[in-house]
Amino acid sequence: MSKSIAILGRGHSVTKCTKEFIDSHDEVCLVNYIIYNGYEHLVSDHADYMFGNRTSFRYSPQQVDKLGLKEMIFTGKRGQGFDRKNPKVNGFDPSSGIQALHYFLKQDYNKISLIGFDFYEVGSTPYYFKPSEAGEQKSLWNGSYKDNKINVASGHDTTKSIDYLEKVIIDIPEIEFNLISHSKRVNAIGGDNVKIIDLEK
Repeated sequence: MSKSIAILGRGHSVTKCTKEFIDSHDEVCLVNYIIYNGYEHLVSDHADYMFGNRTSFRYSPQQVDKLGLKEMIFTGKRGQGFDRKNPKVNGFDPSSGIQALHYFLKQDYNKISLIGFDFYEVGSTPYYFKPSEAGEQKSLWNGSYKDNKINVASGHDTTKSIDYLEKVIIDIPEIEFNLISHSKRVNAIGGDNVKIIDLEK
């Protein structure tokens, strides 16, 4: 039986997506705190899962009910399921998005769509929303995201994160991967089980 999930990140490439595309999946996973107001045409108004760090558990009980969230998974160092200690397997500090992908690869999905996975590349725009909408993370725009551009290399290691994604795609040909990203390297990933999608065109 076919089963699909859309994993919605917060990268600027969310602007290349649509609510309709996300809603075409059986399930939806949010990565960290998603901004809805003004972006309803880009993101879904329902979700089954949320993977997030400490700054992301800002969903009110009303929001949880409205979204229909069934499970919220903390991705901090003491609560996540991605092995940080084995460099032969991972060897980097995974973002919440990579941890979500790692989790769902072990479930029964034959289609996984990654949306807004831009991998914090230096020089790129960090998020699809405005700095003024970032809540308690606004301080990032005084340093790492000054002028709304990423100017400090990510602690999640952009190169190793994309290495991991490429390896997953090669190693699991039975899963169809849809990728919506601004990363040139991600958009160059090939394979019979990969589709690069841009719904903004």
